[in-house]
Amino acid sequence: MERDFNTSQYVVTNLFATQYIPKIYYNHFDNRPRSAFLFLLSGKMLYSFGDSELEVSEGELLYLPKTCGYSYRIPCKDTELMQVEFDLAEIDNDQTSDVLLVNSPAKIPAGKSEISTAFYHIIKGYNSRLCGSKMLALSSLYKLIYMFSELNAPSRQDRLADAIAYIEEHKLEHFSMEEAAELCALSESQFRRVFKERMGVSPLKYKNSLIVQMATELMKNDFFNFTEIAEILKFEDIYSFSKFFKRETGMSPRQYRDMITF
Repeated sequence: MERDFNTSQYVVTNLFATQYIPKIYYNHFDNRPRSAFLFLLSGKMLYSFGDSELEVSEGELLYLPKTCGYSYRIPCKDTELMQVEFDLAEIDNDQTSDVLLVNSPAKIPAGKSEISTAFYHIIKGYNSRLCGSKMLALSSLYKLIYMFSELNAPSRQDRLADAIAYIEEHKLEHFSMEEAAELCALSESQFRRVFKERMGVSPLKYKNSLIVQMATELMKNDFFNFTEIAEILKFEDIYSFSKFFKRETGMSPRQYRDMITF
Protein backbone atom coordinates (compact mmCIF):
# COMPACT_ATOMS: atom_id res chain seq x y z
CA MET A 1 0.00 0.00 0.00
CA GLU A 2 1.39 3.41 -0.95
CA ARG A 3 1.93 5.95 1.79
CA ASP A 4 2.46 9.69 1.56
CA PHE A 5 5.99 10.76 2.40
CA ASN A 6 6.54 14.24 3.74
CA THR A 7 9.59 15.72 2.04
CA SER A 8 9.55 19.10 3.78
CA GLN A 9 12.67 20.18 5.69
CA TYR A 10 13.26 22.84 8.33
CA VAL A 11 16.40 24.93 8.00
CA VAL A 12 17.96 27.48 10.37
CA THR A 13 19.91 30.35 8.78
CA ASN A 14 21.33 33.76 9.78
CA LEU A 15 22.29 32.59 13.26
CA PHE A 16 23.59 35.13 15.78
CA ALA A 17 24.23 34.47 19.49
CA THR A 18 25.59 36.53 22.37
CA GLN A 19 25.51 37.13 26.12
CA TYR A 20 25.27 40.70 27.38
CA ILE A 21 23.99 43.25 29.90
CA PRO A 22 21.11 45.13 28.24
CA LYS A 23 20.45 48.87 28.28
CA ILE A 24 18.03 50.25 30.85
CA TYR A 25 15.51 51.16 28.17
CA TYR A 26 15.21 50.29 24.49
CA ASN A 27 12.72 50.87 21.64
CA HIS A 28 12.54 48.55 18.66
CA PHE A 29 9.26 49.45 17.01
CA ASP A 30 10.47 48.50 13.54
CA ASN A 31 9.84 44.95 12.36
CA ARG A 32 12.46 42.48 13.57
CA PRO A 33 14.59 41.09 10.74
CA ARG A 34 14.93 37.72 12.52
CA SER A 35 13.20 35.71 15.21
CA ALA A 36 14.93 35.52 18.60
CA PHE A 37 15.11 33.57 21.85
CA LEU A 38 16.12 35.45 25.01
CA PHE A 39 17.03 33.76 28.29
CA LEU A 40 17.44 35.81 31.47
CA LEU A 41 20.40 34.77 33.58
CA SER A 42 19.50 37.33 36.24
CA GLY A 43 17.18 40.27 36.89
CA LYS A 44 13.89 41.16 35.24
CA MET A 45 12.70 42.85 32.03
CA LEU A 46 9.34 44.37 31.07
CA TYR A 47 8.55 44.10 27.36
CA SER A 48 5.82 46.14 25.67
CA PHE A 49 4.16 45.05 22.43
CA GLY A 50 1.58 47.63 21.42
CA ASP A 51 -1.05 47.65 24.17
CA SER A 52 0.22 44.51 25.93
CA GLU A 53 3.11 44.00 28.33
CA LEU A 54 5.03 40.86 29.24
CA GLU A 55 7.28 40.48 32.29
CA VAL A 56 10.27 38.16 31.91
CA SER A 57 12.13 37.03 35.03
CA GLU A 58 15.35 35.15 35.75
CA GLY A 59 15.32 31.68 34.26
CA GLU A 60 12.52 32.36 31.76
CA LEU A 61 12.73 32.05 28.00
CA LEU A 62 11.15 34.66 25.71
CA TYR A 63 10.44 34.14 22.02
CA LEU A 64 10.26 37.23 19.78
CA PRO A 65 8.83 36.33 16.34
CA LYS A 66 10.27 37.82 13.19
CA THR A 67 8.65 41.14 12.16
CA CYS A 68 7.32 42.03 15.64
CA GLY A 69 8.07 45.43 17.17
CA TYR A 70 8.64 46.05 20.87
CA SER A 71 10.19 48.12 23.61
CA TYR A 72 11.54 47.08 27.01
CA ARG A 73 12.61 48.55 30.30
CA ILE A 74 14.57 47.07 33.20
CA PRO A 75 13.05 47.64 36.67
CA CYS A 76 16.02 46.26 38.60
CA LYS A 77 19.82 46.28 38.39
CA ASP A 78 22.15 43.39 37.57
CA THR A 79 20.08 42.12 34.63
CA GLU A 80 21.95 39.86 32.23
CA LEU A 81 20.72 37.73 29.38
CA MET A 82 21.67 35.41 26.55
CA GLN A 83 20.19 36.01 23.12
CA VAL A 84 19.96 33.89 19.98
CA GLU A 85 18.64 35.31 16.70
CA PHE A 86 17.82 33.17 13.70
CA ASP A 87 15.64 32.58 10.64
CA LEU A 88 13.65 29.35 10.48
CA ALA A 89 12.34 28.25 7.10
CA GLU A 90 10.42 25.28 5.71
CA ILE A 91 11.47 23.91 2.33
CA ASP A 92 8.82 21.82 0.60
CA ASN A 93 8.98 20.89 -3.09
CA ASP A 94 11.47 23.70 -3.77
CA GLN A 95 9.11 26.19 -2.09
CA THR A 96 10.61 28.10 0.85
CA SER A 97 8.48 29.80 3.51
CA ASP A 98 9.25 31.48 6.84
CA VAL A 99 8.20 29.60 9.97
CA LEU A 100 7.09 31.37 13.15
CA LEU A 101 6.70 29.25 16.28
CA VAL A 102 3.87 31.58 17.39
CA ASN A 103 2.63 34.83 15.87
CA SER A 104 3.14 37.02 18.95
CA PRO A 105 5.83 37.20 21.68
CA ALA A 106 5.53 34.43 24.27
CA LYS A 107 7.54 32.89 27.09
CA ILE A 108 7.85 29.53 28.82
CA PRO A 109 8.31 28.96 32.59
CA ALA A 110 11.52 29.03 34.58
CA GLY A 111 13.23 25.94 35.93
CA LYS A 112 14.40 24.34 32.71
CA SER A 113 18.13 23.65 33.03
CA GLU A 114 18.14 22.19 29.49
CA ILE A 115 17.33 25.65 28.17
CA SER A 116 20.35 27.36 29.73
CA THR A 117 22.59 24.49 28.61
CA ALA A 118 21.31 24.82 25.05
CA PHE A 119 22.04 28.57 25.09
CA TYR A 120 25.60 28.02 26.29
CA HIS A 121 26.23 25.51 23.49
CA ILE A 122 24.76 27.87 20.87
CA ILE A 123 26.83 30.87 21.99
CA LYS A 124 30.01 28.80 22.27
CA GLY A 125 29.49 27.25 18.84
CA TYR A 126 28.64 30.57 17.19
CA ASN A 127 31.97 32.04 18.36
CA SER A 128 33.98 28.94 17.49
CA ARG A 129 35.75 27.94 14.29
CA LEU A 130 35.49 24.24 15.10
CA CYS A 131 33.03 22.27 12.97
CA GLY A 132 31.99 20.11 15.92
CA SER A 133 31.14 23.12 18.07
CA LYS A 134 29.13 24.71 15.27
CA MET A 135 27.20 21.50 14.71
CA LEU A 136 26.48 21.31 18.45
CA ALA A 137 25.25 24.92 18.31
CA LEU A 138 22.79 24.11 15.52
CA SER A 139 21.53 20.93 17.17
CA SER A 140 21.07 22.86 20.44
CA LEU A 141 19.02 25.51 18.64
CA TYR A 142 16.78 22.86 17.09
CA LYS A 143 16.36 21.36 20.56
CA LEU A 144 15.45 24.81 21.91
CA ILE A 145 12.86 25.26 19.15
CA TYR A 146 11.41 21.85 20.00
CA MET A 147 11.23 22.55 23.75
CA PHE A 148 9.56 25.91 23.22
CA SER A 149 7.03 24.44 20.79
CA GLU A 150 6.15 21.59 23.13
CA LEU A 151 5.78 23.80 26.22
CA ASN A 152 4.12 26.82 24.66
CA ALA A 153 2.18 25.79 21.58
CA PRO A 154 -1.53 25.01 22.03
CA SER A 155 -2.85 21.56 21.18
CA ARG A 156 -3.44 20.73 17.54
CA GLN A 157 -7.17 20.70 18.12
CA ASP A 158 -7.06 24.23 19.55
CA ARG A 159 -4.80 25.44 16.77
CA LEU A 160 -7.26 24.18 14.17
CA ALA A 161 -10.40 25.55 15.83
CA ASP A 162 -10.24 28.95 14.12
CA ALA A 163 -9.40 27.40 10.75
CA ILE A 164 -12.29 24.94 11.00
CA ALA A 165 -14.66 27.79 11.84
CA TYR A 166 -13.26 29.76 8.89
CA ILE A 167 -13.83 26.87 6.47
CA GLU A 168 -17.36 26.31 7.77
CA GLU A 169 -18.15 30.00 7.35
CA HIS A 170 -16.80 30.07 3.78
CA LYS A 171 -17.98 26.63 2.66
CA LEU A 172 -20.06 28.11 -0.18
CA GLU A 173 -17.27 30.44 -1.31
CA HIS A 174 -13.70 30.18 -2.49
CA PHE A 175 -11.65 30.15 0.71
CA SER A 176 -7.98 31.03 1.03
CA MET A 177 -5.77 28.15 2.16
CA GLU A 178 -3.12 30.71 3.05
CA GLU A 179 -5.51 32.62 5.32
CA ALA A 180 -6.71 29.42 7.01
CA ALA A 181 -3.08 28.42 7.67
CA GLU A 182 -2.29 31.85 9.13
CA LEU A 183 -5.13 31.42 11.63
CA CYS A 184 -3.20 28.42 13.00
CA ALA A 185 0.25 30.08 12.80
CA LEU A 186 1.32 27.39 10.31
CA SER A 187 2.68 27.36 6.80
CA GLU A 188 0.30 26.06 4.14
CA SER A 189 2.08 22.69 3.91
CA GLN A 190 2.12 22.35 7.72
CA PHE A 191 -1.56 23.29 7.87
CA ARG A 192 -2.56 20.70 5.27
CA ARG A 193 -0.59 18.01 7.10
CA VAL A 194 -1.83 18.88 10.62
CA PHE A 195 -5.43 19.26 9.40
CA LYS A 196 -5.43 15.82 7.77
CA GLU A 197 -3.87 14.24 10.87
CA ARG A 198 -6.53 15.78 13.10
CA MET A 199 -9.62 15.60 10.86
CA GLY A 200 -8.79 12.55 8.73
CA VAL A 201 -9.35 14.48 5.46
CA SER A 202 -7.77 17.41 3.66
CA PRO A 203 -9.13 20.97 4.22
CA LEU A 204 -10.71 20.94 0.73
CA LYS A 205 -12.28 17.52 1.30
CA TYR A 206 -13.70 18.76 4.60
CA LYS A 207 -15.19 21.82 2.87
CA ASN A 208 -16.74 19.59 0.20
CA SER A 209 -18.24 17.33 2.87
CA LEU A 210 -20.01 20.34 4.37
CA ILE A 211 -21.50 21.19 0.98
CA VAL A 212 -22.64 17.59 0.48
CA GLN A 213 -24.24 17.66 3.93
CA MET A 214 -26.16 20.83 2.99
CA ALA A 215 -27.18 19.31 -0.33
CA THR A 216 -28.53 16.10 1.22
CA GLU A 217 -30.54 18.09 3.76
CA LEU A 218 -32.06 20.20 0.96
CA MET A 219 -32.87 17.10 -1.11
CA LYS A 220 -34.88 15.64 1.76
CA ASN A 221 -37.33 18.46 1.18
CA ASP A 222 -39.42 18.05 -1.97
CA PHE A 223 -40.01 21.81 -1.98
CA PHE A 224 -36.65 22.38 -3.74
CA ASN A 225 -35.86 21.08 -7.20
CA PHE A 226 -32.29 20.37 -8.30
CA THR A 227 -31.86 23.68 -10.10
CA GLU A 228 -32.86 25.59 -6.95
CA ILE A 229 -30.55 23.48 -4.79
CA ALA A 230 -27.66 24.20 -7.16
CA GLU A 231 -28.44 27.91 -6.93
CA ILE A 232 -28.63 27.85 -3.10
CA LEU A 233 -25.25 26.10 -2.96
CA LYS A 234 -23.82 28.69 -5.38
CA PHE A 235 -22.99 26.35 -8.27
CA GLU A 236 -22.96 27.84 -11.76
CA ASP A 237 -25.70 25.49 -12.93
CA ILE A 238 -27.34 22.15 -12.24
CA TYR A 239 -24.75 20.30 -14.32
CA SER A 240 -21.77 21.46 -12.24
CA PHE A 241 -23.72 20.62 -9.05
CA SER A 242 -24.56 17.13 -10.34
CA LYS A 243 -20.94 16.51 -11.34
CA PHE A 244 -19.70 17.65 -7.92
CA PHE A 245 -22.28 15.58 -6.01
CA LYS A 246 -21.54 12.39 -7.96
CA ARG A 247 -17.78 12.85 -7.54
CA GLU A 248 -18.14 13.23 -3.77
CA THR A 249 -20.83 10.60 -3.10
CA GLY A 250 -20.68 8.15 -6.00
CA MET A 251 -24.29 8.81 -7.02
CA SER A 252 -26.21 11.53 -8.84
CA PRO A 253 -28.57 13.90 -7.01
CA ARG A 254 -31.52 12.07 -8.65
CA GLN A 255 -30.23 8.70 -7.45
CA TYR A 256 -29.83 10.05 -3.94
CA ARG A 257 -33.31 11.58 -3.79
CA ASP A 258 -34.87 8.38 -5.18
CA MET A 259 -33.00 6.37 -2.54
CA ILE A 260 -34.19 8.45 0.43
CA THR A 261 -37.79 8.62 -0.81
CA PHE A 262 -38.01 4.90 -1.53
